Amino acid sequence: RDVTLEFERGHLNTIAGPSGSGKSTLADIALGLLTPAQGSLQANQKDISGDNLYAYQRTIGYVPQHIFILDDSVIANIAFGVDKDAIDMDAVTRALIQANAMEFVEKLPQGINTGLGQDGKLLSGGQRQRIGIARALYRKNKILILDEPTSALDIESEHDLMQLLNKLKKEILIIVISHRPAAIKLSDRISVIADGNLVANGAYAELYENNSYFKSMIEKGFMEQ
Repeated sequence: RDVTLEFERGHLNTIAGPSGSGKSTLADIALGLLTPAQGSLQANQKDISGDNLYAYQRTIGYVPQHIFILDDSVIANIAFGVDKDAIDMDAVTRALIQANAMEFVEKLPQGINTGLGQDGKLLSGGQRQRIGIARALYRKNKILILDEPTSALDIESEHDLMQLLNKLKKEILIIVISHRPAAIKLSDRISVIADGNLVANGAYAELYENNSYFKSMIEKGFMEQ
């Protein structure tokens, strides 16, 4: 309700808030899956509507909380949905390098030709996330939206993933949906949603010092809310 937000490339943008607050609904609007009852969704000062919605959505890479892994090779998982004879191997390599996934992929038994097993049983949580990001980067998307990307990661893997996103933010507009304090702390711009309202918007240090709701949520831990 009455939410006005701007997300920019070059910043690591995070939508935060307790469970049920409305952050996923806000993300669905950004994805063009929901139409605002009032106001509009804009990209580069242009309204996104029925005429250009499909073209806009084709610029978005979406990384869900639980990433589906094919029982197939690394290549097939990166070029997800692309016919094998149409796969751009240079793009696969580029995406793996951008996602900091090439190092562990090269250590797999058959490298990029290694089968990842049913539901990616060969992958750790952090590796699974990197495959998901590489999949999104394969298509050279301009926007990357990640839904709770660190929820299943340990602290070290969470930190590594946020560092990766901080590197990618110069090339692609990144929006993270999260309720994890550690992930929020490593973001540049944080938009906190509570009961469908925008209750805080700004940098971590600024909000922690000046916004009592934000400070309370961080000290209690968003995960507990």
